[in-house]
Amino acid sequence: TRRSSDLEYVNSTGINCIKSLSELNNEKFDLITLNHVFHYLNDPINIIIELHKYLKDDGTIIIEVPNARDLLLETFDLKSFKNFTFCSDSLILHTRESLETFATNSGLYVRSIKGFQRYPISNHYNWLLNGRPGGHEIFDNLNNDVFHNHYEKLLDSINQTDTLIGYFGKKT
Repeated sequence: TRRSSDLEYVNSTGINCIKSLSELNNEKFDLITLNHVFHYLNDPINIIIELHKYLKDDGTIIIEVPNARDLLLETFDLKSFKNFTFCSDSLILHTRESLETFATNSGLYVRSIKGFQRYPISNHYNWLLNGRPGGHEIFDNLNNDVFHNHYEKLLDSINQTDTLIGYFGKKT
């Protein structure tokens, strides 16, 4: 199956990839990351509760998710972006508040939740002009790290970045 071949490939690169958390036995980790995974889980609270077993008492769980308040969704109410975003396998889009609620109801405490803008303004231009992704490649000449940092700060100040990153600790 594709899954087992993917697993074999990842393991062949030197990364230890497992099929089930139970394979970890009693190992404890300083850091557990859920990078664009959390919004696909059909039982996220119980999965976080299960992850507690593998997190050191002073460890951190980082959860990165798409932001339900993304500029293209909330301010521009862009139909093509909605179709793109909502037709995927995502079960939920999170806000800062929902991410905090899921985490705290799972026995974590919030260290911080930050907005992060994964894609530059050139990608937003392409969505607005052509109704599709890829603007960061099409309008590559408009990409500038200094400008992007300012753009990200602006979007974060109005809570409309494309991504949220939550840093959570284990309640002891």
